[in-house]
Order: sequence, then structure tokens, then C-alpha cells
Amino acid sequence: MLSSRCIDEVRLLMHNLLARKRYYGENVADAEEASRFRAHRAEMRKVISVTSSGDFLPWLKSKRLEHRMIECQQNREDFFWKLIDQSRRRMMDQQDEERKKTMVEVLLSQQESEPECYTNDMIASLMLTFSLGLLSAGTETSINTMEWILSLLRNHPEVMHKARKEIETIVGLDRLIDELDVANLPYLRNIIGESMWMDPKVPLLVPHESTSECRASLSWRQLSVEDYWLTHGSLIQCFEWKRIGEEMVDMTEGTRFTMNKAPPLQAKCHPCAALVKLLNQI
Repeated sequence: MLSSRCIDEVRLLMHNLLARKRYYGENVADAEEASRFRAHRAEMRKVISVTSSGDFLPWLKSKRLEHRMIECQQNREDFFWKLIDQSRRRMMDQQDEERKKTMVEVLLSQQESEPECYTNDMIASLMLTFSLGLLSAGTETSINTMEWILSLLRNHPEVMHKARKEIETIVGLDRLIDELDVANLPYLRNIIGESMWMDPKVPLLVPHESTSECRASLSWRQLSVEDYWLTHGSLIQCFEWKRIGEEMVDMTEGTRFTMNKAPPLQAKCHPCAALVKLLNQI
């Protein structure tokens, strides 16, 4: 399934950047630690997604939910402190200046020169921000958006074919698409924008209707949307995509806070024949 495999790969990349840890995928070094981490994340997601009547009526506050939140917070802090201690010991054991440092190791290096600024509490706070901002909020919403866009394209193969023709015309077959090409690919940009409008990743707005003709505006387009343009442009350029069967892709929505597909996308793909030689050189 596309979504779960993509999420595991993105999380693997993020945790490797944070502290050179592997908690997902294959070849996990510490299976017990990875299992505890995944269980903690699952519990944290459940607690965050719960809607409590106490949020609106304070006298109906759930003590049980509050205790679960406190426990999750304590487990997360314990995990970060352990990660900091492990990184500090690894830095003492491996005095290799050319070795690429993780985010935690960079912060600990700064602590040696500016201890009053880079305190342990500050480092733990930055790790928490990284965890919530990228690992929690950024990962799933990004993967969900990619999955929705690919699902829509699978149900409209003529749209994907037209996008591929546009890429072949502008980019050609002797190189891969890059950031500079996106400005010259209006059809691809419109596909991404329309897909995001049809299936927003965090649908918080109540049902509404425009009273006059207008255009939808994406306030965050310059940062995140450009990544989607390039990512999907690469997927369209390099691979032929097909549905598993003749049935249309099920577009039923999930029930989580971030709007996921209830049935994960399953699709078949193979490299485009015209780009096999180029892909083999990567």
C-alpha cells in the first residue's frame, strides 16, 4: 500500500536526521526500543484526536483523558532525554570530525561553545518542536495529500496522460524534471491545486458556498505546493501507473483529524520505457 510505505520511508528519513535512529521499516537495530516508540506514537495520536466535552464544558472534563495526556507527555520527555544522553555518549566515543552529525549532535556541539544558550531544556524543546512539527504534523498530512492526488489521477488517466505529454514537451526525455521546469508546466500546477481544493488535508471549514465567481487561493503555496509539483511531476514523468483492477479507486474518506483515505491506495507502476536508460544512470 502506497501510503504506509511512503510514511515509513519519510519517518525513517526524519529520525535518521534527528538522531540516526531507525524505528520503522526493516533492519531495525533495537527492536524493543522501536516497538516502544511506535506504541507511544500510536497512543499519542489517539489522545490528540479525541474530542472531549470538557473542551467546551469545563465541568464535564474527563480526568481519565487528562491523565492519559500527562502520561504521554512524560513518556515523550523521557524518550527525548534518553536520546540526548545516547547522542552525547556517541559523540564522546566517535571523535570523527568528518562524520555527518545528526540534529541532536549539532545542538550538543553548540552547547559546548554556548552552554548558557543551548541548555538541555532548550535542546529537548527543539526536539519536541521537530517531532510535533515535522514528524507528526508534516509527515502524515504530506503523505495524505500525495495519496489523494494519485488516487484522483488513477480515476482520470486521461489527465495524467495529458500531464505527461506536457512534461515531455517542456522537459524532454533526456533528463528529469527539476524546480526550474515547474513554472513552465501550468497543467501540472493546476492538477495539484485542484486536487488540494477537492480534498483538503485538514478539512476544518464548515460547508460553505461562494456567492459569486472566484478563484481559490492557496496561502501556503510557495513552500509546500512547489514540493508537490515537483514530486508528482517526477512520478508522472518516470512511471506508468495503473489501477489494480477495472474498478475505480475508492475515494471514501477516513475519520482521522487529517483527512486520510479510508481504503489505502493500491496501484501498479513500472518505469516509462522511454526513461529506463536514464533511470538506470541514477
